[in-house]
Amino acid sequence: MRAGWYERSCIGRKYKGGETMKRRRLWLIVLLAVYLTAVWASVAIGESTHPLAVSVESLKQNLDKPGVIIVDIRPAEDYQAGHIAGAINIEVDKLQTKSNAILHPVSKVEEILGSSGIDGSKELVLYGEGKEKAFLALWMLDHLGTSNVRVLDGGIEAWKAANGKMTSDARALPATTFRANPDPARYATTQQVLDSTKDPNVQIVDVRTPDEFKGEDIRSLRGGHIPGAINIPYEENFQGEGTVLKPLDELEKLYAAKLDKSKNIVVYCQTGTRSTNTYFILRELGYNVRNYDASWIEWGSNFSLPIENATYYNFAKVNKTLKELSAPAAGSSAPSPEAGKAEPIAQESGTTRTSGVGPYILAFIALAVAVAALLRRPISEVKMPRTSSAKVS
Repeated sequence: MRAGWYERSCIGRKYKGGETMKRRRLWLIVLLAVYLTAVWASVAIGESTHPLAVSVESLKQNLDKPGVIIVDIRPAEDYQAGHIAGAINIEVDKLQTKSNAILHPVSKVEEILGSSGIDGSKELVLYGEGKEKAFLALWMLDHLGTSNVRVLDGGIEAWKAANGKMTSDARALPATTFRANPDPARYATTQQVLDSTKDPNVQIVDVRTPDEFKGEDIRSLRGGHIPGAINIPYEENFQGEGTVLKPLDELEKLYAAKLDKSKNIVVYCQTGTRSTNTYFILRELGYNVRNYDASWIEWGSNFSLPIENATYYNFAKVNKTLKELSAPAAGSSAPSPEAGKAEPIAQESGTTRTSGVGPYILAFIALAVAVAALLRRPISEVKMPRTSSAKVS
């Protein structure tokens, strides 16, 4: 006997209701999968207020993520003593000259990166120790056209503090070919910086300490700063004395109060290392910024270049110290307590070194730099330094 219209309608509703529930469940599964994929992707690029940085927690969750290469840029001995699990080692100092910390020619950098397994197609996460070197490596790669590069916020210090996985097992990638595509808009030459001192559309940022900026801490043949430069120490980018960056919105307020986003920015320090951290921040904030690689170690030693708040390295003090140190050898009295102390010259990091042989080394460096400076121009054209602070035009 055929079912009546009421029974048929009830059966139909049950059938349709079951199909509808199945479809809803299917759509929920699809949406959940899409959501999880999006979350996974966001973790891969790093959950951080800094778009060019990766948080420690994000990296912890993605140590074995395909397509991500973790690069330890510290010296080989530090890498061998213990590094983040899965990281390879590329010493950033090998990408630049030893004498004045200038980026090597592109062909040499291509060879080093290619032999280390870097081809530019994968995401790179860089980390180091301290506040500077990882950002130096990022600037180099950014200048060379490698866009998918980030740094580990806080470096190895933050990783250890969070009990991140460490190992002493070295990892090496198969050699490949790295092809650079240098972006001149990321690199400032000395001539470009000199031209910028007369360009109202360019702002120059000195990221060194206030004492270096004022010429009280001399680390080249001359102290002082590039004319018109604005002093914003790079330490202001970090939380307290640590290696973790301040939130980006806080840094945006700091730089917006001192810089004009419509102008081109040049950053510099002593050797173009500390300045790469400020370069990193300004890049994130959308400024058109370039790093002056040669920085003060070259500018301060070239007497043809103008400076403000000019001071000069005290050669008389070095000469006096050398005489005092040589006195005991000639049978004279012992050197005074001040012997062995000297003012800093051509140093990138904090403290002045004082030791018995320190003045000899400093004198040799000073003379070598002086000769290099003189060789830039005929002797007749070089103005010799004065003994007092003055503005050099």
